[in-house]
Amino acid sequence: MIARGRVATRMSQNDLVFLDSNFKNWNEGRGAGLKKGIDPFVYYSVEQFLKPYDSNDEDIAYDITDGPNDGGIDAIYFIVNRSTFVRDDTVIDHRGVARVRILLFNVKGGNEGFRMIETDKFYFFTDDLLDLGRATSSMTSKYHAHLIQIMNTIKPESGVKSGDSTVGGASTCGSWPRCPWRGLVRREIP
Repeated sequence: MIARGRVATRMSQNDLVFLDSNFKNWNEGRGAGLKKGIDPFVYYSVEQFLKPYDSNDEDIAYDITDGPNDGGIDAIYFIVNRSTFVRDDTVIDHRGVARVRILLFNVKGGNEGFRMIETDKFYFFTDDLLDLGRATSSMTSKYHAHLIQIMNTIKPESGVKSGDSTVGGASTCGSWPRCPWRGLVRREIP
């Protein structure tokens, strides 16, 4: 199924045949060498969307979060300037940041489509991720450790308190050393 606005449409039969054939060929070639534990269809799907970015296999595999307690998020990528995939140890000079992207993926194969529970999990995850006042340290029973680790690259794990300065919806983080958006448009959290 493909979501367009609020209306979901099914893929045409020809598109499904093409997708199945393309995935089968990919799986027999490139997909054969994937690390164990990664769903090949998730990897294949994410790889297709990341083609415009300067990504490699390590970047793609690191941010796949598919599994129990994934909040409906099969992969999440935090990309700076279309080429830097941000991780918890990435050091970025905030003066060189022109564009920040957060890409979230929920991948479904076969005929199962997107059930309402999956859509709800995705909604609640994005609320948790983008609510800067909500600390990730309070989410350890909801989300697995690797997903929390990735979330901490996007927002401070302790949350942002009233009066802290924010930039484009993200914290300037005070002494938070990984803050790639420091110095962009500012506003105050009420």
